[in-house]
Amino acid sequence: MKILIDTSVWIEFFRGNEEFREKFEDIIKTSHIVLTGPVISEILLGIRGEKEKRKVKNLLKNLTIINPSWDDYVYAGEIGYSLRKRGKTIPLIDLIIASVCIRNNLTIFTLDKHFKEIKGLKLLKL
Repeated sequence: MKILIDTSVWIEFFRGNEEFREKFEDIIKTSHIVLTGPVISEILLGIRGEKEKRKVKNLLKNLTIINPSWDDYVYAGEIGYSLRKRGKTIPLIDLIIASVCIRNNLTIFTLDKHFKEIKGLKLLKL
């Protein structure tokens, strides 16, 4: 299974949450982990220092990267439009991440509850 790990999960991993870390490491060992550019940017936005930045970049650069295409951006807009018509608003970055997942048949591992609102998105359940 290919899993895109969302920023919310990486944050818990880097914070050293022990209970969470064990589950995270099991997933890393048993699945093909992928990233997308928006997640990389969000992770690096929260870095506190140069040492941490080097460590994180070295870990992430070895993962498979799937960058959004034109069609992903278009589909993200369509998802957002559909949700907004139902009174739901999801951050644009998360709409792009969801679009990448749906269009590339990826499961998303996230702690953000609003991803449940997106039809067709496969969520990893722990």
